[in-house]
Amino acid sequence: KGEGPFNYKALLSRTIIHLTMKEFLQCCPDGAKNIRILGTRVPEREIRAAKK
Repeated sequence: KGEGPFNYKALLSRTIIHLTMKEFLQCCPDGAKNIRILGTRVPEREIRAAKK
């Protein structure tokens, strides 16, 4: 009573969750997609073509 709104950002900044990479990729499909993209080598000619 009378404590005001709960500060979720402050609570989450003090929270540590230990996950394996497999667990992270299973719970976060966007993370899995980005890891797959970042783990793929892009040919230099595609990089140059994208800059034009």
